[in-house]
Amino acid sequence: MITRTLTEAEVAAEPSRVWNAFVDILAMEDYDDLSTEQRTAQLVFWYESEVQNGGHFQYFENRGTELLAATIDGLGLLGALCQQQVLSEAGEMWLSHSRPHIQTAQEVCDAALEEQRGGDARAARML
Repeated sequence: MITRTLTEAEVAAEPSRVWNAFVDILAMEDYDDLSTEQRTAQLVFWYESEVQNGGHFQYFENRGTELLAATIDGLGLLGALCQQQVLSEAGEMWLSHSRPHIQTAQEVCDAALEEQRGGDARAARML
């Protein structure tokens, strides 16, 4: 288990340091170095962060699918059942066909347009 050390004085002076230390662990530590509970939190943290920043397309491009099943399970463990269902469906859509790895902003736009042209408007919105 990875930890951060804060003194009582630091926490009393700035209570947000506890949250910031938690986020620092999730954002900065390697998955393999974390405890089971921390791994679940990290997977859900990165899922939420990526989707809020750029949607499921960004999530899959940046994170890949290696830990997709564990992330889906983690969402369920945390009671995020709607998000679990959405990620499960998005994962099925993403895995339904291969895509080249995106390198540029223009390629992001081109890929999004291609999803829409493919006739699967729901997939285009989800991804």
